[in-house]
Amino acid sequence: MVRAVDRATAFSGAGAFRYGGRWNSPGRYAVYASNSLSTAALEILVHAGTPDAIPLDELAIQVVIPIDIAQLRISLSDLPNDWQELNHPACLALGDTWISENRTAVLDVPSAVVPQDRNVVLNPKHPDFARIDTSGPGTPFRWDPRLISFLMTS
Repeated sequence: MVRAVDRATAFSGAGAFRYGGRWNSPGRYAVYASNSLSTAALEILVHAGTPDAIPLDELAIQVVIPIDIAQLRISLSDLPNDWQELNHPACLALGDTWISENRTAVLDVPSAVVPQDRNVVLNPKHPDFARIDTSGPGTPFRWDPRLISFLMTS
């Protein structure tokens, strides 16, 4: 998901370049996406922290990765037990190495919020990235007010 105002640059990797993420250090381009809309919503909620930080102008954009594009898959067994901690050096090292080696356009990783669900990190600098379809306009995502009110009471 992406804020509507940021749709034009959503797949540039500039946000991850500027701020870093679980799987990349600042200074490395990456695009984060989820395999399901519900996982994407949970990822946004855990990072928001407060109801005021939840964007209300989100677009859900379908990403279509051709089946013949190679992916590097990280399994839970590849990670240390405490990998879900913020800024874990093992996650950063795996992602930074993946970006530097530029072997695949897709890094398939467990979600830190729900480890049984999957996220993907896309490398916008990889030649195969151009074959990933991110062209859809997106559909407005409406938050269930109960989720936002849950943050108010926690």
